[in-house]
Order: sequence, then C-alpha cells, then structure tokens
Amino acid sequence: MLRSLLLLPVAGLLLAACAKDPDPGTPDVPTSESAKNLVSAGVSDTIWNGVAVADNDRVFVLFPHNEGNPGTRIGELLSGKAVAYPNRPWNAWKK
Repeated sequence: MLRSLLLLPVAGLLLAACAKDPDPGTPDVPTSESAKNLVSAGVSDTIWNGVAVADNDRVFVLFPHNEGNPGTRIGELLSGKAVAYPNRPWNAWKK
C-alpha cells in the first residue's frame, strides 16, 4: 500500500517534467546573438575527452588513451595547438 502511495507522486513529477516548454519561442540551441560570445580555443584532429581552464586562463586538454598510441595524454593549448604538459617524457605511456 505504501509503495503504491509513493508511486503516485513520482508519476506526477515525471509527467510534469515531460510538459511542453511554457515559452515555445525560446530556442533550445544558441542563437546567433549568444554564439557571438563563443571563442575557439583550439582545434585538433584527435578527440579531446576533457578540457579544463585554470584560474590564470591556461587551457588544458585530455586525450584518450588508445592502445598502441603513445601520443600525448595531457596537453596545454598554446597558440591553439596542444603541447605535451608538463613535457613529452611525462606523457609517455608506460604499462
């Protein structure tokens, strides 16, 4: 009985969450006005699976570890290019 009583409010919350947007004129994607504030920090042919910005505005990127790929794991973006951080030997993958 108690379980049935708990399911009713949960179902109500789920239905409320599925309700339509009260303001359908609001876009779900950035508009051209908000997109003007976006800045490209860098570009890579390799996927980044993490990006972090330090308090001093330094930008760091994380690369995935793919077996057999000895490349950089952590890089700092300098002039739009990822440079091994803190250095290449530290980034060398060791089993």
